[in-house]
Amino acid sequence: MERVDDQLITELARHEPRSTLAIGAVLAAGHPRDARVVRYGGSLCVIVRREPLVWLGYPRLADPRDAPGLARAIEATPVVGLDGHPEDVDPLLEHMQRAGETEHFVRVVTPAEQCGWAPSGSETRLATILDLDALEAVFAGYEVVFVTGKKARRVYLRRCIQQRGAVVHDGERGVDAAVLTSGPTPNFMILEHLRVMPEARGQGISWMLVSRVVEMAQAYGVGLLGSVVEGNPMSIPQDQGWLEQQTSVNLRLPDRFPGERRFRRTAHRLARRRRR
Repeated sequence: MERVDDQLITELARHEPRSTLAIGAVLAAGHPRDARVVRYGGSLCVIVRREPLVWLGYPRLADPRDAPGLARAIEATPVVGLDGHPEDVDPLLEHMQRAGETEHFVRVVTPAEQCGWAPSGSETRLATILDLDALEAVFAGYEVVFVTGKKARRVYLRRCIQQRGAVVHDGERGVDAAVLTSGPTPNFMILEHLRVMPEARGQGISWMLVSRVVEMAQAYGVGLLGSVVEGNPMSIPQDQGWLEQQTSVNLRLPDRFPGERRFRRTAHRLARRRRR
């Protein structure tokens, strides 16, 4: 595996928004050693460590004929999940022995020149470290993918605040909704997770948060990209970008040497206990 460098970021930026998730993952990596890349032919897969022993892959398939070779190269790494555009992910699956559960999402893509949504109100603001406990309360019980346990969630939320990627909504009784973002990449800000507390739903708070994120994106001169899951459907204003598909795949644990799967299962269990 090669290290990720500025030249790779430049290469990926030419293919946004298909490559936006890969760039965002690299930029969010805590250390340069946490981001790698494997190549086959003209295609590649960016591999980023989200947690200890948890690596995620973001493929870029330049030529469908590279799919068998790139799939083999990915399976030789510790990657446990793939995410990206269907044209980059789906052709790999028939060549992968570790491919497991596959989900397809819709994502909203709004270029910078179309980020003209309604202005946000004073109820939403950028989160500060003083909001950490409130953010924990908002996201308690909410599944943040590949963030396991209360301690790990707190670390993740703290990092979002420090990177100025968390926006909160102030209700009558305090923070009752929040959205987490990453980036910006050269062309987009990524909307990662949005949650409104049950008692505050039905008031349009989701769009208040998104409007604030849009203003943040405008300040950087970039657009907005965000996934829409079935349990939290959202539409987009007319003439404000487009909808496209996104594929997410869970991979079974690698078994590159005798006992690797057993070692990883044990290590994951111990890590979860420490994070609680």
